[in-house]
Parts: sequence; structure tokens; C-alpha cells
Amino acid sequence: GATVVATGGEEYRGPAYGLGQIEGVLTLLDLGQRLKAEAELPSRLRQVAFISCVGPWDEPGNACSWRCSRTCCEGIIRHARTIKEDNPACQVVVLHREVNAYGFREEDYTAARRAGVLFIRFDPAEPPRVERMAEGLRVLVRDLTLRETLELCPDLVALGVAILPRADAALTASRLGIPQIGEGFYREWESKTQAYASLEPGVFLCGLGHGPKPSRETIAQALAAAHHAASLLTRERIALSGMVAQVDQRYCMGCLNCVRICPYNVPRIDQQRVGPPGNRGKSYIDPFRCQGCGTCVSDCPGKAIQFAYYSEEGITAGGQLGRWLAV
Repeated sequence: GATVVATGGEEYRGPAYGLGQIEGVLTLLDLGQRLKAEAELPSRLRQVAFISCVGPWDEPGNACSWRCSRTCCEGIIRHARTIKEDNPACQVVVLHREVNAYGFREEDYTAARRAGVLFIRFDPAEPPRVERMAEGLRVLVRDLTLRETLELCPDLVALGVAILPRADAALTASRLGIPQIGEGFYREWESKTQAYASLEPGVFLCGLGHGPKPSRETIAQALAAAHHAASLLTRERIALSGMVAQVDQRYCMGCLNCVRICPYNVPRIDQQRVGPPGNRGKSYIDPFRCQGCGTCVSDCPGKAIQFAYYSEEGITAGGQLGRWLAV
């Protein structure tokens, strides 16, 4: 069979910058829903502030490292342009640590600047401060260019928040036997050429469960995952690669070296396998799951693991290996 993991991610909803605690502070998704439901909203706004790259790392005492979610800048630029073009009198300010507008998204960034959207860069060590005053919201930010502290009084503060793994991502990973990276997203086979494949054969990845990405990349990854899953399911037989490791039960000592060192978690100790002198518990390597990396072959102290069709005896046969041959 084949499995496509498209479990998605979650929007950060922590207390950073007063989210959920201060009225008028909302996320980009919240702002998008309000703009859709209230067509006249831009005309009522005098000033709007956007803050990018918001996540757990902005919470006091949280040691989580910052990382880009790859969608915040694009969403901020899109909403900022919408408000500015609908209401040119509204001052739209984007507070950012950096702007990630690669490729053709640079054109959207340039268009936003030409429309009058202001971009102010701040030092992550001195993030903006959002306060609720009697007269409304107040945002204090130190501009890295002017080297001055600016005071804003926006009607709304929209946060470009991080995309986080789902709370049940670890449970899904354990049931499917696929590894996760440190943050909790599912680990891919190789990021450039096989980002759709997990380390478990027959399990494919797509979407935010694999990691933050814009929708156009999610669609491309989903098409690749569906294609390879369908290709696997339509085969009557699956031909295994010759480059798979095999265990000779006569020499296996059950030392667990292969179990510990395999980067794909393929070897396991099978208590039903018996070898001389009658001891139970021998290593077993599933030929369908083995990726042929050779790590267990080189690490086995008893030389019990060899590549199929590439045994040490076959390679060294004839006594010519390592010798200079006269021409």
C-alpha cells in the first residue's frame, strides 16, 4: 500500500505581543477573514501596523530559536497593499526583522512600497512593544535605520505568526514509523530532489506537516506525492533493489549495533530467529525498507551483515583486490 501524509500544521496562538489578551491584536488569518466579511473595514482605519516573524521565540523566557515560516511576509505584503489601495489615507506600517520576498514576490514588495506602505526594520534583540492605553493601542519600535524609537497608534496590529507542527504530529509519526526533525515536522528523504518522500518506503509527505511553505509549493509537492503513490499502487509486483543488506543468522550475535546505527530504523531484533549455538534474538532487515546505505554492513563486528549480490567474498575473489596489475 501507500500513504500520503497531509496532516497540515497549526497557527501560532501564543501570548506574544498581547495576542489573545489585547483587543485589536490579531493574526493575518484573522485580518483576512475580517477584510472578507467587512468590505468597508479599510475605509475606517487610520493606521495599521503589521509585525512579522512572530512565534514562540517572542515569549518571555522561551528558549525556542527563530525560524522562517515562509508565508508571513507574502501575506503581510498582500494585506498591506489591499488596505493601502482601498484607503490611501490610511498609514500602513510593516515592522520586520527581515523581508522574505524571493523570486517574483519581489515585484509585490516593490508595488507595496510604491503604494506607500512603510517598512521599518527592527533589531530582534529589541522587538516592538505593544501596549493598550486608554485612548487605544500604542506600539513602540526602535528603527534600525533612523536609530530612533518610533511611536505608533494603530487601530489594528496584525501579526505574521509562525506555522507550527500539529499537537498530534508525534503520534502520527510513531504510527507510520517516520522520523521527525527537531521542531516536530516530518523529515523528508532529501530536500531538493525527493521532498515528497519520507524515510519510510511507501509513505509520502506533502503540505504543512512536512514544514512551512506557500500554497504553490504545497500543490507541487502534493502532485509529486500523489504521482509516486499511484505509481506504487498500480504495480503488480515490486522489484527490490540489489543493494539491500542481509543478515547471516550464523554469525549474528544480537549485539544491537545495527539497530542503533541505522539512520532509517530498519534493523530489529527478532526473538523468533534462532542461530547457533541455539541462542535466540537475531537481527532482521526488511529488504523492502532497507535503503542500501551500507552503514550496518561496515559497522557489524561479526561480519554478519553483507550486501545482497555484493558479498565480501565475491568482491575479494581472485586475490586481485588492492593489487597493482601489470599492463
